[in-house]
Formats: sequence, structure tokens, C-alpha cells
Amino acid sequence: MTFLGAVILGVVGQLVAAYGNGSYQTPVALLMMLVIMIVRAGTMNPEEAK
Repeated sequence: MTFLGAVILGVVGQLVAAYGNGSYQTPVALLMMLVIMIVRAGTMNPEEAK
């Protein structure tokens, strides 16, 4: 799951840099990290959260 999140983060960052405004790359990356962390926390069972 962590590897998949890193790949998604890298792909989104490169798409923003290539097709969007490059100055938005860092805020978009931070937003995507937050989304990935929220999704990952929601899918953890109680034993993994310890």
C-alpha cells in the first residue's frame, strides 16, 4: 500500500509539473500526501495502528 501511494504521488506530481503550472507542484504533492495518509489510516485494522 505504501509503494502504491508513493507511485501515485510521483505520477500526480509529474503530471502537474508537465501539464499544469509548475508552481503548484508542491501544494498538490502535499495535498496528495494528506489524502493518501487519510485513506491509509482508514484502511488499517486496530493491530496495525499500534
